Amino acid sequence: MAAPREFHLVYAKCVVEGVFPKVWKDGRLIVIPKGNDKPLTDAKAYRPITLLPVLGKLLERVMLRCAPAISRGISEYQHGFSPGRSTLTALRVLLSTARYSRACYVQAIFLDISGALYNAWWPMMMVKAKRGGCPPNIYKMLVDYFTSRRVGLFIGDRVEWKTSTMGCPQGSVLGPTLWNVLMDDLLRLPLPEGVAMTAYADDVTILIESQTRAGIESRARVTLDLVRKWGLRNRLEFSSSKSTTMTVRGKLQRPPVIKLGGESIKNVTNAKVLGVVLDSGLSFVQHASDISERATWSNSVK
Repeated sequence: MAAPREFHLVYAKCVVEGVFPKVWKDGRLIVIPKGNDKPLTDAKAYRPITLLPVLGKLLERVMLRCAPAISRGISEYQHGFSPGRSTLTALRVLLSTARYSRACYVQAIFLDISGALYNAWWPMMMVKAKRGGCPPNIYKMLVDYFTSRRVGLFIGDRVEWKTSTMGCPQGSVLGPTLWNVLMDDLLRLPLPEGVAMTAYADDVTILIESQTRAGIESRARVTLDLVRKWGLRNRLEFSSSKSTTMTVRGKLQRPPVIKLGGESIKNVTNAKVLGVVLDSGLSFVQHASDISERATWSNSVK
């Protein structure tokens, strides 16, 4: 690295004074075609990727080193962006609950958070970071980190800038940790007996154990009311139309009626969870079939 002493002095001063330089917050938006069948005039035909300055990413890493308490107390039920945890550990929780439960039935509810990381509310993240033990100078830097952030779209010699007001900055070092901080008290809600909640980043799964269909519905009603109220406090919306529910243990004559905010959540017989297709019998037959089809298609293309 050129001029290491000067770089060290700059970063040290940022930490001491609680400053995050403005030039290190500006992101460059790169738009990549998804290759789907949508018309090129449709915004959903593209995948936006934000490139952030390397020097800013280094300062974010310094912030995490200086304030380890921010992420030290994250719930064990958060498997995303957490050392030693992964999609595999999250799936194990679901499978072990379904297979070894003493209850007759286990109902899984797969919740969808609309926009998720893109809609994370900055003030609430800062409040929770401070509550988690963030030192005053790092908290001041965090406030500066969220101030006057911009994303620029460069086309030829033109550039259009847009100010960011919410969301975990895409491509950032700090964003995943801040999301976990925001989500932490959701995973600590006082859930009814027989109910557990686990998450991988913004993928939230609720597992309800009960001896009866009515018991599932009752516990789901109380749990989803708590979840909905948490969403209101944190300005995040859970989508009932994109959420699904599935009985993963036992066979009911008719599926339970589970509602979120007054709207029914769709009952399914299989669901794609963390890249794996789960069926109601947890046989993984559908998952194996999907993989076989993709492999056959890939070989035919070659």
